Order: sequence, then structure tokens, then C-alpha cells
Amino acid sequence: MLKKICTASYLSLVITFSLVQAQTPSDPQPPTEPSYAEQNMEALELTSYDAGETLLYRQYSPPTVEAGQSYPLVVFLHGYGERGSDNSKQLVHCADSIIRYIEKNKPAYLIMPQCPDDMRWVRYQRPVNQPPHRMDRYPTLPLQLVEKLIENKINDLPIDPKRIYIAGLSMGGFATWDLISRRPELYAAALPICGGGDPAQAEAASQVPVWTFHGGADSVVPLAYSQLMVDALKAQGKAEAKLTVYPEVGHDSWTQTANNPDVWKWLFSQSKE
Repeated sequence: MLKKICTASYLSLVITFSLVQAQTPSDPQPPTEPSYAEQNMEALELTSYDAGETLLYRQYSPPTVEAGQSYPLVVFLHGYGERGSDNSKQLVHCADSIIRYIEKNKPAYLIMPQCPDDMRWVRYQRPVNQPPHRMDRYPTLPLQLVEKLIENKINDLPIDPKRIYIAGLSMGGFATWDLISRRPELYAAALPICGGGDPAQAEAASQVPVWTFHGGADSVVPLAYSQLMVDALKAQGKAEAKLTVYPEVGHDSWTQTANNPDVWKWLFSQSKE
């Protein structure tokens, strides 16, 4: 009997040891390599003492800034899933593609702020399934900080005031529509991706050239949100309002958009008069 117990205990020990070996890597795992954007964008923050809040952001700057030259500024706003406090998650989508295009074609500044976890760029109905969107009278606190950040960069950096561009995806797409509706005189062009705006604000927003993108099979933010905005802009008699629909694509309409050099070529070709 004692022999059986000892044998059982031995087998149990061998199995347990084997499981531990299987679950424990023999070598330490290498750290995840930072993305191209993380390697090339400075981690910064804007503190608003009036609001008592801090806005984290990443900034890409031209490698060489020539005296007397001014440069475009691109502001890109992330989606709901990239909110946080690590000043990194907002770089997951599109950042690498934008930087690589800039490096190859057009020296420019790029700013990508990060919305805090418990906030939004724009207040919108959830689930987002009943267009149209209606814009609040006042921007949210994070969006106010984005506006403050843009003002600071215009004052502190050699930014060309005629070439300030705004873009964003999903929640950031809503914010892009929001910003050009509030400050159309500021932006030379806009790229809202799978977002939505308030058609009642079309008169103001129509002052900004817009190229918007949406997946035809988007079940998160239905295509109707973009379609209604483009229809409203065109009703104002503005030709610079176009919509690209990816028929079989769901919510991720940003990957194809960011990887298309013609999109960024169009953006950088726009300038305020």
C-alpha cells in the first residue's frame, strides 16, 4: 500500500514539474520593440492649470528646421479604444504611415494627443446607430485642450498658418467634424475617417475641404453618418467634399486610408487662401 502511495506521489510530482516547465519559458522573452512612430515621436504633455487637466501627446518634428521656413501641421485624433495614460496607445493606428509619408515627401509637424481613459473627444450617443449626430454647444474638456495645444504650437513652432490639417478615426473622426464646424477658419483641410458630424453645422464645415472615408459594412459607426455630412456639405454648393466608401470593409476603414499615399498627397496640396 505504501509503495502505491509513493508511486502515485512521484507521478503527481513529475506531472506538476512538467506543467511548470511547459508554462515557464526557459529564456526571458525579449521586450516588444517600439513602433516606428514611438521611436520618432517625442512624448510631451500639455497642462491646463485652469482646467486642472493634463493632455498627453506625441510630436514628430522635421529632422531639419530651416531658418525662415514654415511647415505644415497635421493633428491626428485617435479612436475610443486608444484612450489612456501611457502616451503610446494612440500611435497604434496610422502613425507609422503618416510619418513615413512625411519623411519621404513633405517635411511637416505631426501631433497625436491621447484622450484620457474616462473622457471622450466628443459626446455622442452609444451605441452609435441613430444618425445624425448632434454637436454639443461646447467642446468637451479634452477637445478644448486639443484646441489649446494647436494654438500653442502655432505660437511656438514655425507652423504655416495656411497649412494646418486635422484628421481622425472613429471617435477622432467625430472630433474632426466637430473642430472644423467650430473653427473652419483655422483648418486648410480635414480627413474624418469612420466618424460623423452634425449636418446642421454644414454651413461652417463646408468652408473646409473634406475627404472622408467609411466602410460600407461598418456596424460600429454606420456609413450614414459620413454620407449625411457629405450630402449636407454639397448642398452648400461646395465641391471639395468627397466620400470614399470601402464596400466590404467594417469599422477599420483607417488602414487602407493611411496606407494610400494619394490621401496624404491630397491633404498636403490644400492651403488656405
